[in-house]
Amino acid sequence: MQRRFRRQLGYTMGFVLFIGGALAVGCSRPPADEAIRATIEAMRAAAESRSAAGVLDGIANDFIGNDGTVDRAGLARLLKLEFLRNQAVGVSLGAIDIDVQDDRATATFDMTVSDATRRWLPSGRETYSVTSGWRRDGSRWVCYNARWTGA
Repeated sequence: MQRRFRRQLGYTMGFVLFIGGALAVGCSRPPADEAIRATIEAMRAAAESRSAAGVLDGIANDFIGNDGTVDRAGLARLLKLEFLRNQAVGVSLGAIDIDVQDDRATATFDMTVSDATRRWLPSGRETYSVTSGWRRDGSRWVCYNARWTGA
């Protein structure tokens, strides 16, 4: 009887350890490059749905863009203005290359923005080369700087 109890206890403890390990793996943070890609994709989707707040969710409070010409507040104003004026914004991304160094990362990609009304973009679409700096902010990654140039 005592052997059976010990064996049952051993199985139970093994099961508990297995479940605990599985939960630890399942609850761990995704790798940095996956988290950054997911944030960039969420920002892209927010831009297409004309949600400035959704785009800004991935932007750090101390964001600096294009070598100091745009800060977070300026980016917010630009997004809100364009989303108010433009009913159809399209954003597509090329391959995203991410280089992670501890709690910092650089993401580079091409981004094509389309404007069906041609009010914002006279040609109807523009492609930009984007280089963005990211840092870990608690459990998430935020973009703290970016440079974009016409491709």
